[in-house]
Amino acid sequence: MQLIFLAIWCLGIPFASTLAAGLATGETRPPPLLGTGELLQVSLSLGVVLAAIALTAWLLRRFTKLGGTMGGGLRVLGGVSLGGRERVVLMQVGEQQVLLGVAPGWVQTLHILEQPLSVSQPPADFALALRALVREKVQ
Repeated sequence: MQLIFLAIWCLGIPFASTLAAGLATGETRPPPLLGTGELLQVSLSLGVVLAAIALTAWLLRRFTKLGGTMGGGLRVLGGVSLGGRERVVLMQVGEQQVLLGVAPGWVQTLHILEQPLSVSQPPADFALALRALVREKVQ
């Protein structure tokens, strides 16, 4: 019997003393590790933690928008997707507006606007405004 107690203690089985006491009395079934109340409490706690993570992620997405003001006077005014991972982005850099081509691992200045687009009213459809600007430059 002492060998069983020593083996249980060395293996580090949870609730080893309860299990050992049950074996000493001749009980063959080990006691339940979690009852219904404990299982419900663990499930509810896990649900609260997952809800807190989801809420934090939602708040971060909501309050760190792409078009927001960034450090150093940089602002993204708009963008157009050109493909799966390529974009054209209009940025406000101080008093100047810059048109950038953006792809994975690559950013290039496409054009520096001489006459900035109206910042107080950003264009409703950036794609239409960009087309009009390109047509104006081509002619």
